[in-house]
Amino acid sequence: MKESDLAYAAGFFDGEGSIGIYHHRKKTCKSGWQNGLRVRGYNTNEMVIRWFEYNFGGSVHKKKAEANRQQGYVWNADSRIAYQFLKQVLPYLKVKKSQAELALSFQERRQPTHRTQGQLGMVNILDQVDRILISKLSTRNNKLQYPMNEETI
Repeated sequence: MKESDLAYAAGFFDGEGSIGIYHHRKKTCKSGWQNGLRVRGYNTNEMVIRWFEYNFGGSVHKKKAEANRQQGYVWNADSRIAYQFLKQVLPYLKVKKSQAELALSFQERRQPTHRTQGQLGMVNILDQVDRILISKLSTRNNKLQYPMNEETI
């Protein structure tokens, strides 16, 4: 992908995107639940959202119009696709850069090589690290850093 396209994607995502951790059912997990990385982008222009789907993967769904709001489109990418997207746009992100770094750290801990060490203690430590990363990501999603200078941008 061209550098200009990655810069465009990062700029759009900084303004219209979100990074989060979702909690979902997974029967193959001991607890029956698993946390996963998700990125989303929203816009009323379907072509822009389809561009993300075409270039990065994921899926698109329609969001119905509500009172005083137009119909929109949401691009979703989970786990590995979200990870690859964030890795590609990370150098160009300004507003969401620190969130993306935390999300990448979280997803790297989810890779099978980290989970299959065969030692219960190692898995417990990684689960604790995941909780810390989720907490930090949630905090950063709710607090913008002002003033925005070269260090925060």
